[in-house]
Amino acid sequence: MKKCYALIVVLSSLFSGVLAYEYLTVRNVNSWWSNGQGTIESASILVEPKGIFAECTMILEFAADGSVFGNLDSLEVNMNFKLPVGSEIIDLALWINDEPVQGKWYDRWTASLIYESIVQRRIDPAILTKVDANEFNIKIFPLLNYLNRRIKIRYLTPVNNPLAYNPSVSIPLNILKLSSEFPSFFKLACKYGNIYSDAVIREKESIRFVEVEDEDFGICLSSEIPDANASASLNMVFTRTESKDIDLTTFTDSLTGENFYQLSLKQSSLFDSCQNRKALFLVDFIDDNCSAYNKTDILNSLEYSIRNTFGAKDSFNVFFSGMVTTIPEETWVGTDSTSISAFFDALDISVFNSYSNLPTLLIDGIDFVKYYGSRGSLVLVSSSNSNGESSSANSLITDFVNTLEGTEIPIHIIDLDDRYYDYYEQHHIGGQFFKGNEYFYSRLSQMTVGEYYSVRTRSLMSMLEQVSHRMSGYFKSLEVFVQTDGGYAYANYKLNNNGALVYNDEAFCLTGQYLGTAPFVVSLFGQSAEGMIFQTSDTLLQEDIPVGDSLLRSIWASQKIRELMGQEKSNQIVNQIITTSLEEHVLTDYTAILVLEPGFQVPDDEENPDDQIPVSLNDPMTTENFKLSVYPNPVTSESVVSYQVTGTSQIRLILYDATGQVVSTLADETNTTGKYTKSLHAESLDKGVYFCVLFVDGRIVARSKVVVL
Repeated sequence: MKKCYALIVVLSSLFSGVLAYEYLTVRNVNSWWSNGQGTIESASILVEPKGIFAECTMILEFAADGSVFGNLDSLEVNMNFKLPVGSEIIDLALWINDEPVQGKWYDRWTASLIYESIVQRRIDPAILTKVDANEFNIKIFPLLNYLNRRIKIRYLTPVNNPLAYNPSVSIPLNILKLSSEFPSFFKLACKYGNIYSDAVIREKESIRFVEVEDEDFGICLSSEIPDANASASLNMVFTRTESKDIDLTTFTDSLTGENFYQLSLKQSSLFDSCQNRKALFLVDFIDDNCSAYNKTDILNSLEYSIRNTFGAKDSFNVFFSGMVTTIPEETWVGTDSTSISAFFDALDISVFNSYSNLPTLLIDGIDFVKYYGSRGSLVLVSSSNSNGESSSANSLITDFVNTLEGTEIPIHIIDLDDRYYDYYEQHHIGGQFFKGNEYFYSRLSQMTVGEYYSVRTRSLMSMLEQVSHRMSGYFKSLEVFVQTDGGYAYANYKLNNNGALVYNDEAFCLTGQYLGTAPFVVSLFGQSAEGMIFQTSDTLLQEDIPVGDSLLRSIWASQKIRELMGQEKSNQIVNQIITTSLEEHVLTDYTAILVLEPGFQVPDDEENPDDQIPVSLNDPMTTENFKLSVYPNPVTSESVVSYQVTGTSQIRLILYDATGQVVSTLADETNTTGKYTKSLHAESLDKGVYFCVLFVDGRIVARSKVVVL
């Protein structure tokens, strides 16, 4: 098939992700005003950890609300959803006539136009696109009161702490909570090879997985999860049968002969470089400002994080906000199992107060760390929102910096405020809008060389894990070189996204291609934050190297695409992103996965001129009698769209942006033979390229490029 991405590459800056939020809606395609919240009837998720990443398969069944829609309504599912940070989608299937039909890969513009034309013809399609970073959108048509729709999404997701004894995988519970009612059936399953065992759900450790032959996943360990809607998050935790400082896996593609590898290593163990952590957690929690977690969740998450991320030489304490700060222990607490148990067993939710006294809590925390030699970090876990104004925030920041008296005490902040703020409730500071205490927290953490995290983008466990890494110290630089017998590694990509810094206890991960054979020589060079130089190497024999599967190629391709996405979006770069995405089956901002009804034919690009929309028709129609023009063009404020129709037809005139998203519907009516005009108002449109598309009886017959200045 001819590769022509002119429609995608033009003004490629328009493809940058737009701010989005999660939702699940169902609409009647014949009545724009008829819509409602969608329902996920059932859900199943299979997790297969494979080193740095896990391969996950998610099956969702969507249903319509019979109290909102009638039996004759043709409905469309539209869901915006997030996967865990770092996830990549690699496959989509839609059940049609009780059989799963695999999706096909297209550039995003082509897929969007095909989908839109098919929906008008009432033919089964589903389209999956990437919105931004870890956000995605799926549309499915049709959904009926008596016809549920079932999809299967396969995706890669990072394994948390892949070299620890208890690596974990985050379950996207947030997707299920988009449903009008939590799924009546929710199943979790897993498969693992020789290096993993004993899967448990961290938040529900009483759950036991039983080996079954599942109709969707084959032989696996499976369990139905009760009352999952009561949990803020779910994490599947595995036990590694053997802990390694260096873990290398390889894969050879039998079709191309190309070799791929993934490598993860614990530099802190190899160099004995990890700092002793002293963490004082400051809890300032207001129930009304946080819907994701409750007080019990916070205590349990703190205990779990300390047990699983702190070492034997580390220490901690926890203060709670109130009129007078609650201080359970007057000194640092050790991180041995007995000390941790004794500390948290003595606590219950009565230590929480119903109001915030954030200034006093922070001052008490600073004084505590200074009293014990100023060695330690503060970790503020807060949902308060009373210090968002710039005047109040700046005054407090000045007070806290003065209290530090020149000592370096990092203040890391975990913001649990997830309230919805109307436009007028947000704080406009320095040309930006801030919700709640965002401005105060981000400035305070910046001034003290700490980090700021928000529950709006991460789970509590993920934020606690990231803070633990930050407190372990870091390398200013870390380089890994891989050599083989008769060859070397190339096209290497680092998976750590911390810029030049590599944190001590965070596994350093690498993926790439290689020439040659085992043994592999892995050489590691690093410079600590204090300037100390470290160097070591290890030789891995063939028997030390597990053989992986094609997932390694997908991991490598996803990292190649991430690197390309970080570059300036020239036409060549965008073309390379699209080509890699279509060849390697990794979803990007510029591509889409489209499921078509079996037997439905899409014309090859060669059958269409470069400037012609790929039209998907069972009964092809010429465009001779359907004229479309826009004048003036380019447009600054208003243009007239003219079109000509022969015969009585159902007409739809739609304006799309360069990503294939609908901007506005200019006409949706029945026209007889004649010429017609519609106004195109551009005052509210961003500058760039748009496309005006004419549908006649559901068929795309004409298109005109529109440039807005």
